[in-house]
Amino acid sequence: MSGKLPGMLGYSWEGSTGPTHGIIDFEDASGMLVQLPAMLCRDFETFHDVLEIMFRKRPGYMRVTARDYEIEGQEG
Repeated sequence: MSGKLPGMLGYSWEGSTGPTHGIIDFEDASGMLVQLPAMLCRDFETFHDVLEIMFRKRPGYMRVTARDYEIEGQEG
C-alpha cells in the first residue's frame, strides 16, 4: 500500500439493499447536503462520531465536539 489516500471516496451504500435499510439526507448549517446510510445514524453516539469526522478541519468543528448543535426533522 502506498500510504496515499484516494482523492475521492464513493458512496458504497448508494442503492444498497443491504443492512443500511435506507439513506438519511443530512444538511448541515452551511447548506452542505450529504447522504448517510441509516446504520451511521442508528444511535446518537454513532451519529455524533460521524459528525466529528465530517467537520474535522471545517468551520464548526469545535461546536460539534462541544455537542453545541441541534437535530431537526424534515418538518423543521
